[in-house]
Amino acid sequence: MHYLLAFIFAFSGIGGLIFQAEIGVFVGLGLLPWQLGRAGAPRILYQVSGLFAVLAGLVYFLLAGMWFWLFAYIFISIYNIWGYFRFYGEKESSPAG
Repeated sequence: MHYLLAFIFAFSGIGGLIFQAEIGVFVGLGLLPWQLGRAGAPRILYQVSGLFAVLAGLVYFLLAGMWFWLFAYIFISIYNIWGYFRFYGEKESSPAG
């Protein structure tokens, strides 16, 4: 289910970039990395999608001059970074055995 939601968010985010819909960019790209983390996607997929989402969203809102959306998107990006450590940090600190 999480991969289906990740696909929907990716579709929404990319569609928002193409058709200049700030809600699509915000929701789609903001929630894409989170869903991949919940699905247990490989770490590199989470990192690449997170980097793409952050850069694409920040550039989009910065160039559009939508300052409220930009600050809200920065907050969501910080939340995704916390999610990264939540989903993947536990695996590094757990003892092997």
